[in-house]
Amino acid sequence: MDAAADLPIWFHKDEILSKLKSSQVLLLTGETGSGKSTLIPKILYENGYRDNVIVITQPRRVAAISLARHVASMLNCDVGKLVGFAVRFLNCCCDETKIKYVTDGVLLREALDDRLFSRYSVVVIDEAHERSIRSDVLLGILRSAMEQRRDLKVIVMSATLRATGFASFFPGCAIVNVPGRTHSLDIFYAPQPQEDYLEVCIQMKLFNILAQAALVSILQINLTYKYGDVLVFLPGQDDIEALEHMLLNKIKIIKEFLKSTNVTTNGSMCTIRQSTDVLLGDTPYEFKHWKELEIVPLYAALPLEQQSKVFQKPVEGYRKVVLATNIAETSVTIPGIRFVVDSGLVKQKMFCVKNCLESLMLQKISKDSANQRAGRAGRTGPGKVFRLYTNDSFKGMRASKVPEIQCANISHVYLELKVQFKMSSVSNVIQMLGVANPLDFPLMDAPSKNALLSAAMELYRLDALDSKGNLTDIGRHMGMIPLLPRHARLLLCSAEFDCTSEILTIVSMLSTDLTLFTAEKFNKAAFKMRRNLCNPRGDHLTLLNMYNIWNDSPNRKECCDQFGFNPSAFKRASEIRSQLVEVLTQRLGCLNIPGCKDSSEWDNVLKCLCRAGWMNLASLNSDGKTYTIESKRKTVMLHPHSVLFTRRPFPPVVVYDECTNTRKIYIHNVSEISQEWVTKLLPKLSTKSSHKQH
Repeated sequence: MDAAADLPIWFHKDEILSKLKSSQVLLLTGETGSGKSTLIPKILYENGYRDNVIVITQPRRVAAISLARHVASMLNCDVGKLVGFAVRFLNCCCDETKIKYVTDGVLLREALDDRLFSRYSVVVIDEAHERSIRSDVLLGILRSAMEQRRDLKVIVMSATLRATGFASFFPGCAIVNVPGRTHSLDIFYAPQPQEDYLEVCIQMKLFNILAQAALVSILQINLTYKYGDVLVFLPGQDDIEALEHMLLNKIKIIKEFLKSTNVTTNGSMCTIRQSTDVLLGDTPYEFKHWKELEIVPLYAALPLEQQSKVFQKPVEGYRKVVLATNIAETSVTIPGIRFVVDSGLVKQKMFCVKNCLESLMLQKISKDSANQRAGRAGRTGPGKVFRLYTNDSFKGMRASKVPEIQCANISHVYLELKVQFKMSSVSNVIQMLGVANPLDFPLMDAPSKNALLSAAMELYRLDALDSKGNLTDIGRHMGMIPLLPRHARLLLCSAEFDCTSEILTIVSMLSTDLTLFTAEKFNKAAFKMRRNLCNPRGDHLTLLNMYNIWNDSPNRKECCDQFGFNPSAFKRASEIRSQLVEVLTQRLGCLNIPGCKDSSEWDNVLKCLCRAGWMNLASLNSDGKTYTIESKRKTVMLHPHSVLFTRRPFPPVVVYDECTNTRKIYIHNVSEISQEWVTKLLPKLSTKSSHKQH
């Protein structure tokens, strides 16, 4: 029998098709493991919706790609044919594609040219509970499109969908609830502590407490239970790398102790505890269930090839331990997981409207997220969940996560919508997200007025909007480039300085969303080689130099091995660059791509950064250690990863790409700028700065 027939969604196929036939919108709740993300497209394709394309959105790139591969395998076809995917800067579809997995950002960009979604018979918004900005905006555009396209079907689905909010947004919609997990779960909470573990971690930023608690839980599982892999939820990449390091060290100590004392699997952990400092309480643990641990990290910035390791079975005699961020909550289903260790924490980007500063905040998860994490343990059999927080902490969590549109910088979406409605000449909604009336555009949860003002001001400073909030020609072109607004403006500005080729490379390297170096990045030989690539004037030219070395290399694999480059990151940068060239030449009508003759003309690149990035100029303070951002009067520090961090003295004026607030306020991707250039290229800013100094 087809394995699909065993999944819960299959048993509700007739109900789903019947309700979708009688209603334009279907809200589908399917618990973890119900098969909604894989079977719904198959059911639709086989039951009358194949005339046009069935598109399914995912909030994450890895999910769109892995789901497309899985469904293609299920339908016995190659990816890119009947089943394809499209993610930012990578399109794996063809004319015969009928089932198409995309990121929500890709579909939103398509809507710039096709507001009625005319190429699609059904639009499926998956993981709607995550409330990403682009998914929320897509729902608003879809609601408008449905009024003009009565044949368009929309399915909104998730594992934790709170149907009341979505039902209010789509009056008269049909609802189908599909149970998923059929296996029992045992949930264990931490005993009542003297201090709230979650609050201590958040307020004191004591990440070692988090790692130690997770470490003990993993060892307890490995000593107590014979079968089943472990999934550990951690806030971020740094926490994953720290715990992996701790685990490897602890296992090494245990092995050395066993070897020195000839302890067999009948030995007890209470004896070993005293020698290894593994704190597991007073309970003795026998070694009869001990297995070697295969540690597999999983986070968004990890190359796709390394992410795929989580789907592989561990080596015989090993237990797989997956250390993951919230990407493993719903975006991917990992086989073999019987145990979940939940830290109860997540790192989320928060945008402060007041000072226009983005912070990576450590926060408690919601109840929805906690339940999602727990559900991962019950996919293949009875599971156990170890929550590293108390039951009271769980009860105090908010019901669901804050919609991204209410806590993030919305300037990119603001611009995309401005471009869309301007191009469509819909005069009564040109201000659909305008400051005058932000509610003109339908959103489930509208951003604050201050957030809209902040977005409008940022776009005004980038010359995308005029003083009345209307879209400029520059803004229209920026909106057609699939980059952050500041990077799009930088690219458009490059023509003035004849360095478009170099800026293309730099923004592509900044847009990969992958770590540039491999896990062996601390290899001394590779580190020494990389230092030779560093440009003393800063990070932007260093990125340019690294890409050129890789791109010009006759053997790119050897080049990556030699310098410790992550081949996936450089390959993606190359793909991004190619697509941006296509956008410039085919959509914006650029006849050629001007560039510098050689590195002797790279001053033009820095001048372009100065002109386009004037909001991101910073001047060295009298202490010689910190900088002040001119446009925000905010004191910041160079990030330790910057090429300039080891320079003495620090350059007087710099331009940066990004400013974030973690433990300190850091500026990232920083380059030296001449004060003479500021005076010449930005006379108004230079005059203003000089008045402030006097």
